[in-house]
Amino acid sequence: MNTKLRNTIICILVLSITISSCGSNQLSEDTQFVAIAAGADHTCALTSAGGVKCWGDNTYGQLGDGTTSNRTTPVDVKGLEVGVSFISAGFGHTCALTKDGGVKCWGNNYDGELGDGTTTQRLTPVDVNGMTSGVSAIALGSSYTCALTSTGGVKCWGWRNTYAEGNDDPTTKRLVPVDVNGLTSGISAIAAGTAHTCVLTSDGGVKCWGSNGEGQLGDGTTINRATPVDVSGLTSRVSSIAANGYYTCALTSKGSVRCWGINLAGQLGNGTTTNQTTPIDVSGLTNGVTAITAGGTYTCALTSNGKVMCWGNNTQGQLGNGTIDQQIKPTDVSGLSSGIIAITAGDLHACALTLDGIVKCWGSNFLGQLGDGTIIQRFAPVDVNP
Repeated sequence: MNTKLRNTIICILVLSITISSCGSNQLSEDTQFVAIAAGADHTCALTSAGGVKCWGDNTYGQLGDGTTSNRTTPVDVKGLEVGVSFISAGFGHTCALTKDGGVKCWGNNYDGELGDGTTTQRLTPVDVNGMTSGVSAIALGSSYTCALTSTGGVKCWGWRNTYAEGNDDPTTKRLVPVDVNGLTSGISAIAAGTAHTCVLTSDGGVKCWGSNGEGQLGDGTTINRATPVDVSGLTSRVSSIAANGYYTCALTSKGSVRCWGINLAGQLGNGTTTNQTTPIDVSGLTNGVTAITAGGTYTCALTSNGKVMCWGNNTQGQLGNGTIDQQIKPTDVSGLSSGIIAITAGDLHACALTLDGIVKCWGSNFLGQLGDGTIIQRFAPVDVNP
C-alpha cells in the first residue's frame, strides 16, 4: 500500500476514536468537517464533534451567531457546538437535524420557514414546532422547509403563494409543519428548489410538486401541481435527487445522471440550452457518479474516484474550471480530480469536502461565502479558513 495513503487511513481511524497527532496537517475536532451545505450566499459545515459553523451572507441571521454581520471565515452557530447530525441551507435561513432527530432553524422567517409558529427573524437556532424528535432528513427551499420523518412521511412549512408545500391551499403561510398530501410513508429522501419539491420513494421512484412553469416537476407538462406527481420514466432505480432554482436532477442506481426543467444556462448538461419537461441524460455521465448537487443555474457531480465535474452558468466562476465561460456539458473542476467525498452548490458558489475534512470553495465571494477570509471571487477552489 502507498505510504501516504496508509498514513491517511490510519489518521482517519484514530479520529474515529479520539483526536491525536497524525502529521502536520492534523485538524482538531472543532475544525475537521464531515458535511457541508450551501445556501444562496452562505455556507455551513458540520464538524466531527457535531457542531455547526457558518460563513458568508448574514443579512437575515442565517449564520446563527447572534448577529447580522457577514463573515468571511467560519463562526460557530450558537448553541450548536455538539449534537448535530445533518445541516441544510436555503436562501436566507438554515436548519440543523440533531442526533436525537429534532430540527432547529434560524435566519429569515418572513414566511414562517423556521416553523416555530411565528414570523419573527431568529439570529440563533429555535426548535421547529412538534419536531423535537422523529425526523431523519431536512431540505430547504427559498422560503420554505420540508422534513422527512423516521416513518417515511413528509411535512413542510413556510412560503405562501406556492404549491411547494404539497397541500391544496397555496395562499396561506404555514407557520408550523403540515403533512404533504399522500406522503405519509414510503419516502427515503427529499430535495427542494426555489418553489418546487421532490422526493425519492423507497422503491427508487421520484415524485415532485409545486411550481412547474419550466417543467421542473418532470411530468411532461408545465402545469403547477398542488400534490405530488410521478416524474416521467423515473419510477424506480434512482438513488438520490437534487433540486434548485427551476430544475431537478436524479442520480440513478447505475451511477448515471438525468436532469429536467429550465436549461437556459445549460444546467441540464445535455449539450443544449433547451428546457426539458421530462428527464434527459447528462452528457458523458452514464455511470460512475456517486453524488450530485444543484446550484441556482448550474450543476455539479462527484465521481466514484473522488473527482468533481460541473456544468451550466459560470459568470462568477462557479464551475471552478478557471474560466467564466458557460459550459453546456460537464467540465472538470480545477485541482479536484480525486480525494473529494461531498459537494454542495449555492446560487453562485460551490464547495467540496475532502477526505481529510477540509472544505474547498469557489465562485462568487462578495459576501464571504467562500470562507477564505476575503471577498475576492475565485475561479478555482480555495481552502476555507478553519
